[in-house]
Amino acid sequence: GENEATPATPNVVETEIQIPLTPFNKGGNAAPTSIFIAGGDSTPPETTITSAPRSLASSTSAEFIFTSSESNSTFNYNLNDVGWQDCSSPYTLNNLTDGNHIFKVRARDTYGNIDQTPAEHSWIVDTIVPRITITAAPPDVASSTTADFQFASSESETAYQCQLDSNPWQTCSASTTAADLVEGNHSLEVKGTDLAGNIGTSTIITWLVDLTAPTSTVASLDAVYEATGFTVSWSGADADAAGATT
Repeated sequence: GENEATPATPNVVETEIQIPLTPFNKGGNAAPTSIFIAGGDSTPPETTITSAPRSLASSTSAEFIFTSSESNSTFNYNLNDVGWQDCSSPYTLNNLTDGNHIFKVRARDTYGNIDQTPAEHSWIVDTIVPRITITAAPPDVASSTTADFQFASSESETAYQCQLDSNPWQTCSASTTAADLVEGNHSLEVKGTDLAGNIGTSTIITWLVDLTAPTSTVASLDAVYEATGFTVSWSGADADAAGATT
């Protein structure tokens, strides 16, 4: 027979509208059903980078984590503006060269809307280690219990670490003094770390602290008597040549 429909209150989920209906025929029999009205979504998703390498990094790999404001979105990335490619989060870039890089990522929702303002991150890859040079140091044999050092680095803003003899490594500066040295052999090793975290090969210098006064032996003795007295000549040497005197 002819049906009469009694509409119910619609439930709206995003842009798809579902309207439940309960039609009745003339005999009073109910035949529940529903109709769907499909809509469109023209709002693009927003993309956010939640994890990225620091602005100056020493690694040739970089991991990114990113999210979308809409669930079930897919992603594209663009490295250094060479073109868009598919990706997912997290995503790792490998074999990066030294220099500046820019990573862009955009989300695409299930309706095909693409984020027109991609999230992006810029950073610098630096894998070059600093080279340290000792520009001032004590002589090979010294008679002082202190020793002054000067260092230079191939990179600006280098952080130095020093190791005196077998003591633990300690932070030091480009101008460093070792004090309270005991007599004997000593060594100072220095290395540098740049802003990217690269640690250079250490440089070492050795020297001898000699605090013992020289001993003298008479190599020859010639005495000449004159009216004014004797004249005696002799010679001696410091075996370590540290410059110590009696």
